[in-house]
Amino acid sequence: MPRFFPLLILEPLEIIGIDKMTELGITIQSRIKTLPRKQWMVGREFVRRMKQAFDREGIEMPYAVKPRYLEEIGERAATAVEAVKDAAPREVKSA
Repeated sequence: MPRFFPLLILEPLEIIGIDKMTELGITIQSRIKTLPRKQWMVGREFVRRMKQAFDREGIEMPYAVKPRYLEEIGERAATAVEAVKDAAPREVKSA
């Protein structure tokens, strides 16, 4: 972290509260007051540090799974297996 970074933040982090809860996770709304036009730099650093903290604690990021996605993958895999079986050379018995 650059030495000047704390000088960009004008007030301590304010936790406003839980904004929403879904199957993908919890959104907590917060606010950091910064110098003008420095909010993006501070925000990126904040997110980077949050990700590092989550990694240290073993907290994984959720991801969305499209409904029927796993079922579709299974169907495609079964179709592919059948295609490979059909294309395999057959043993010819000689008389």
